[in-house]
Amino acid sequence: MRNTIAWFAVVVLLAGAAAAMYYRQQPAGQAPRAESPGGAAGQPTGQQTARPPVRYPVPGGQGGIGDGNGTAARSLPSLDKSDGPVRKRLADLFGAGAVKAFFNARNIIQRVVVTLDNVTGRQLPLRFVPVKPVGGQFRVTEKRGQLYLSPNNFKRYAPYIRLAEAVDGEALVGLYVRFYPLFQQAYESLGYKGYFNDRLVAVLKSLLDTPEVQGPVKLVQPSVYYKYADPHLESLAAGQKILLRMGTDNARRIKAKLRELRQALMRLGPKGPP
Repeated sequence: MRNTIAWFAVVVLLAGAAAAMYYRQQPAGQAPRAESPGGAAGQPTGQQTARPPVRYPVPGGQGGIGDGNGTAARSLPSLDKSDGPVRKRLADLFGAGAVKAFFNARNIIQRVVVTLDNVTGRQLPLRFVPVKPVGGQFRVTEKRGQLYLSPNNFKRYAPYIRLAEAVDGEALVGLYVRFYPLFQQAYESLGYKGYFNDRLVAVLKSLLDTPEVQGPVKLVQPSVYYKYADPHLESLAAGQKILLRMGTDNARRIKAKLRELRQALMRLGPKGPP
């Protein structure tokens, strides 16, 4: 488990960083409209009339807030007062300077849940991402009238990858498990009746299904922002587009770790199909 939940941080860090990079290229008003984190920031994909069974429970995450059993969670702050304790734990893991430099400090748990829940959708809500945007400018190259994604973009992710790799995985496991009832509560605030950890397992499967692009990635610019020239790539989910924008080598590296993470999360609960 040492590296598994550390790569949960990779999902959050890279999703937030790439979302910020992408939406900065769009005109004002293009980011999806949403309520504040913890409100109706995302909508369930279908009407849920009954609570589905938990497939991949988090140890100690059952019997807490939002499990439907009426059992009080172990000693935790309320969701709206969780930022201070979460920031303190993050500072213990990443360092206070890194938390200030990389993370959006308000509504941290809600931001994580909203971002991850939207990874399989068409867009990520920029103002709810849990981390600050990558530095520099989005770059393209042009050759014989064709636009391409510039390889110079790929190294912009390096600080986020290093940050995630450097964290103590076992300690981050403890943080995730410790605050899991609040993740669940934030997830239910979006209108879901399911289990957030089950949703995370599904999100990881979507990311792992991202196709690999051989050679330069072609772009088009039909208006003020860029799109993939290949209609299949343009139709991919937001999280899959993030991996494409990272470059093939970076994507392979991340996907190997995400595969480890998904397998570890699945082993925590009852066996289910891959």
